[in-house]
Amino acid sequence: MKTKLLLLISAFFMMATIMAQPGQLDLTYNPTGVGAYGGTPPPAAYQPNAECIVYKSRIYTSGPNLNKIIIVGRFTSYNGVARKYIARLNADGTLDASFNSPAFTTGFLYTTEILPDGKILVAGDFTVGGYSSFARLNSDGSVDTTFNPTASTLKGANNWVLAINVQTDGRILIGGQFTQYNALTGKRLIRLLADGTPDPTFTGTGTVNDAVRTICMQDDKILVGGFFTGYTGYAGKNKIVRLNSDGSYDTTFNASGNGATGGTAVFDIKYVDGKIFVGGKFDNFNGVNKRAIARLNADGSLDTAFNVGNIGVTNAESNAGSGAGYNIFSLCVQPDGKILIGGNFTQYNGENIPKGIARIYQDGTRDLSFVTGTGFTGGTLVYEGKSVVRDMVLQIDGKIVVGGDFTQYNGINRRMSARIITRDCDSSVQYQDGTGWANGELPTNNTQLALIYSGTYTIPSGTHLVCCDLQINSGAMLVVASNASITVNGNIVNSGNFIVEDKGSLVQTNNTATYTDFGGGVFLAKRNTTPVKRYDYTYWSSPVQNISLYTVSPNTLADKYYKFNAPTSAWQVIMNGAETMQAAKGYIIRAPQTHSITTPSVFTALFNGRPNNGVISAAINAYGTNKWNLIGNPYPSGIDINAFLNDPANTSIGGTIYLWTHNTPLTYNGQYYLYTSNDYATYNQLGYVTPGGFSPSTFDGKVASGQGFFVEALNTNQFVYFRDAMRVSGNNSNSQFFRTSANASAESTETAMPAAAETSRYWLNMTNDQGAFNQMLVGYIDGATTGVDRNFDGRALSGNYVSLYSLIDTDKFTIQGRPTPFKANDKVSLGYKTTIAGSFQISIAQKDGLFLGDQYIFLRDKTTNYIHNLTESAYTFTSGIGEFNDRFEIVYQKKTASIVIPVGLNPGSMLTAAVNGNTISLLSARSMQQVEVYDINGKKLFASNNIQALETQITSLDKRNSVLMLYVTMDNGEQVTQKVLF
Repeated sequence: MKTKLLLLISAFFMMATIMAQPGQLDLTYNPTGVGAYGGTPPPAAYQPNAECIVYKSRIYTSGPNLNKIIIVGRFTSYNGVARKYIARLNADGTLDASFNSPAFTTGFLYTTEILPDGKILVAGDFTVGGYSSFARLNSDGSVDTTFNPTASTLKGANNWVLAINVQTDGRILIGGQFTQYNALTGKRLIRLLADGTPDPTFTGTGTVNDAVRTICMQDDKILVGGFFTGYTGYAGKNKIVRLNSDGSYDTTFNASGNGATGGTAVFDIKYVDGKIFVGGKFDNFNGVNKRAIARLNADGSLDTAFNVGNIGVTNAESNAGSGAGYNIFSLCVQPDGKILIGGNFTQYNGENIPKGIARIYQDGTRDLSFVTGTGFTGGTLVYEGKSVVRDMVLQIDGKIVVGGDFTQYNGINRRMSARIITRDCDSSVQYQDGTGWANGELPTNNTQLALIYSGTYTIPSGTHLVCCDLQINSGAMLVVASNASITVNGNIVNSGNFIVEDKGSLVQTNNTATYTDFGGGVFLAKRNTTPVKRYDYTYWSSPVQNISLYTVSPNTLADKYYKFNAPTSAWQVIMNGAETMQAAKGYIIRAPQTHSITTPSVFTALFNGRPNNGVISAAINAYGTNKWNLIGNPYPSGIDINAFLNDPANTSIGGTIYLWTHNTPLTYNGQYYLYTSNDYATYNQLGYVTPGGFSPSTFDGKVASGQGFFVEALNTNQFVYFRDAMRVSGNNSNSQFFRTSANASAESTETAMPAAAETSRYWLNMTNDQGAFNQMLVGYIDGATTGVDRNFDGRALSGNYVSLYSLIDTDKFTIQGRPTPFKANDKVSLGYKTTIAGSFQISIAQKDGLFLGDQYIFLRDKTTNYIHNLTESAYTFTSGIGEFNDRFEIVYQKKTASIVIPVGLNPGSMLTAAVNGNTISLLSARSMQQVEVYDINGKKLFASNNIQALETQITSLDKRNSVLMLYVTMDNGEQVTQKVLF
């Protein structure tokens, strides 16, 4: 028992180390946990109580030091090696020995930025190599003496520099407590050229009245936060102001408000998607109780929709020290828009939380999925408390490097620097422009973050990637080629471009996963029709949100956009396509006016928007006999239609779907083009029936992205549900998109389907030599009955020139399931409808199960009382126009059984004759003009002219019990001879 218990405990801890969780410590980061110390550096003994803190961390995002980390602060060693105020760490958090810190004087480094060329800006309170409080280092840590070339004896600032912001053009904004730069009287915020000299275009004359702690760009304007209470000429502008690009004061920012009051300072500002997030130590903003965090509108006014009814962070730890309190020092915006807050607090909105860190949504509510245990503990009480987070910076893979004054996180030693997991993913694989996938590794399992960091990556056809989360950075692009796919188990963050080509697939497997497109991310799913002519329609369903019918096909004629009105069972025009497509609802759109009337060509629909995901419902209603509802696949991937039909929540619809194919060509009545309204392929769990033409001859049960289809409602006021579990990936999983423009033809008669266990099926085609075609299916399957079965019986909708169907009582079915075990005395009633007269054939297109063995399939023609073996050949018959539900039935007879064929019947010829009592019936493939009857001695017994019909009867002859010769002349002059026993 003890052994089993130990194994269970071991398995639990193994699982705990494998399953990542947001808020969990990354144990692979600096696993020794020694970290940063202050005081006298080694080889002296560690001094755990000496002042020590990591103020800022920055990460290399390109170049030879990719993913390495620069940390700055008040420390003198890292992992037992002397490093004063600055160190470079390897990607795993261990010390990079190739980087040496210069000989800074007593003081500290407060902030840093890594430049694109690998050089490093450092700021704080120091002197080094003739520079004061602000300098640039080479990539190896040595002082860059080419920076700030000036004759002044003071290179840099005369007091602390606490904020750096490098603009996109390379110019550098710095702020702090200084009042001089290069010995010139200045302000507490100035802009420098890339070489470190003052920018002469930054001409604003005013300044804030106390220290600057943070600088953030809002487009081309400059947000400034700090300890100040006003700006030159503008008193009462507390802790945050905005400057124009030339450094002048922007009077339009928070024009009527007084900013952040109470507390001491604004420590961090982030501009996100048109909103300004402010963190610091304050009690109110513009007089409203918002403690330590607020969200502003773009004009600086308070956004009252943020954290409604709550005040923010409270309750710093009791041993925080004099002047300490609730404080947010750092804001870190994730690519998905969630915001990490770090500082000195133990409550958020009145709820007790782990010390020093939390994650919130854009609206200010706390993200409960970010679990941190006990949070940060320990520290040296440098400023405003200990166990304090001073900085958080996002790595390429979404993890955050945290710096501050602490010694443990969740009870695990990590001194002054730690790394925390923000996703459910255990690892990451990255694609970068020029270098491709790191180490040649593609994402292949659902524990990896797939990151398209830069450049364009195309998933090749036949390749199917799998990942935990997917992230596409700004400026990067992911393309899913035709017959390729990417399956995402978690969330998608798209700040770049994400394109799914026709027949490509995006599959999400988590119903609650999110898609975020902060930064202007674009998602585009393409869907090609089969070649269409101008007057052809396609049934659509949108795989993305908030797209109109017009956007899908802007060149379609204004009144050729439709939805189906279930109550009236009629089409409703959507003028100009001016309606947003609802998820899981079907629509029809005619081909663009730019398409030819005679020559078909492919139309590509572009679905641009956020991809649909999760549980999506569609309303289903039955109104008397009007039971048909047009719905559709709502996802940018194929779905397994069997999984949809078998979902327990979807029993309110029949088990058959109907896919529009428009195989029957248009007819023109002189005023309008007329469509065959019921031209559908039919599918249920028994099998698939093609309407013919060039529509897909097989169907694998996967409904493609963008595809609309009909279902029959069994109850009213119900819903059907689509779920991520129904989505499919893999080869050809999104390839069959229905809508074929072609003349109906008997050429497509193969309808192979994988047969289920204990299933025996056959498909019958009704055709003629001129190309008319229709198909039906009968199958014997476990669970079926002789009545109407939801899963196996599909009602007949086919409306081509000819329609062939089976009957259950008087109801017509394209697909009919029959019970097992099979019984040889079973009979299946057939009916047909034709809009043309002439000669037709009924034949077997496909069969499986026991019908591949010694079980024959026979067609009984009740008109002639003839039983024909369909297993051996097609049955030819003639028919006039109309609907005939009593003529045919299927019967079964073993090969060894005898078959009685009436004497004189010749069903394979152009002419069929049958005797019933005193009547001779004639059926012809062509119109008959003349009939003559002779006895065996050559005596004419009967003649009839100008018949002009396919059927006729002779009733005026007396029974002779002898052979008579019939001579029939057709409308083309051909003469056919037939013998009968009469």
